[in-house]
Amino acid sequence: MNTISKVQQEVVDEFAMFSDWQDRYEHLIELGKDLPMIAPEKKTEENIVRGCQSRVWLNAEQKNGLVHFTADSDAMITKGLIALLVRVLNDRTPQEILNTPLTFIDAIGLREHLSPNRSNGLVAMLDQMKRYAVAFSAKPNEASLVFTGFAAVLCLCPARTSWDFGHRTTPPHLRHILMTTEEKKALEESIINALKAIYDPEIPVDIYELGLIYDVVIRDDASVYIKMTLTSPACPVAGTLPGEVEQKVAGVQGVNGAKVEITFEPAWDRTMMSEAAQLELGFM
Repeated sequence: MNTISKVQQEVVDEFAMFSDWQDRYEHLIELGKDLPMIAPEKKTEENIVRGCQSRVWLNAEQKNGLVHFTADSDAMITKGLIALLVRVLNDRTPQEILNTPLTFIDAIGLREHLSPNRSNGLVAMLDQMKRYAVAFSAKPNEASLVFTGFAAVLCLCPARTSWDFGHRTTPPHLRHILMTTEEKKALEESIINALKAIYDPEIPVDIYELGLIYDVVIRDDASVYIKMTLTSPACPVAGTLPGEVEQKVAGVQGVNGAKVEITFEPAWDRTMMSEAAQLELGFM
């Protein structure tokens, strides 16, 4: 079997055949179609990589000292991304997974061409795979592991190393994992549902699917911090939409106040929309 480094180079050479990123996206979709399907009984809540735009299931088992991954997603491009990760890291020792740097992501330009949500999803999926490797390293005789109530998170925020809240700076994916009790997961779902009920009056897609929500943080006191953007600084609802978001989220049962921060870094563009939103607006 080729080493991880050799497989990465194969991926780089493969993507180099496509000069246009539209063709590369189509190739990603084709890779997703060829992804070995996860067993139906493994498509459980425990194996979900929780996220904002799509559902991803990731399972890991150890066979003869190697970590075997299977996965699936209900979104085409996301399925292609997890297919790439499985292709590179599948059937490796935990030590190989943990010690080999993944250079192909930057080499083929994924990080700069993915939307912030998908970029964070890629990071979260990789993080979960490495967590499986860590767990198998600690328990080498375990055939399989389940991270109950503890899945990697496809964050709502653009790719950043950390956010600073008071005296605490925590990477977004770790912050979410630390808070994944059933109660807080339910609260997060309620907040997302509230965001999905808010629309820019000129666009027939809610602000969540539109990709305007960059980050949602539920603090320990149940107050909620939201970082969001607008389609442009000159958006007609710039003066009212943030207040509406604060009001709707603060009104969610169990929420102890909400604060919205507007940012234009990175600037919004249509790639930040969910696939459903792009279809609704005729971009796919």
